[in-house]
Amino acid sequence: MERQTKIALAVGLGAAVIGFLLWKRTKQITDSPAEEKGQETKTPEAALSNPSSGKGNNPPKETKETKPKELKNKPTFSWEKNYAPKQLTEPPAPTSNAARNKTPTTYKYDG
Repeated sequence: MERQTKIALAVGLGAAVIGFLLWKRTKQITDSPAEEKGQETKTPEAALSNPSSGKGNNPPKETKETKPKELKNKPTFSWEKNYAPKQLTEPPAPTSNAARNKTPTTYKYDG
């Protein structure tokens, strides 16, 4: 196998494993025994975003109100002072030679 193929397979396998682990975690949260005990259950989204235990689970931070940024004056150039855009009457010309010369396509279409 080529090196690029091996790398692509490794990345794909890694993504599949991560997807499986996230699915398994969500399934464990939804199938928790809290329903049997009569305790309050969480939705999977709420449980994943704010789990009750584990490392690195910080409570959500309160956002501060920020004032809008002040707009600075845009620099103007000499050519912009007397510039008046022209009204377009037709679409721009095509850029490729085939489109400019209106060369028919060589593709064969079934139908």
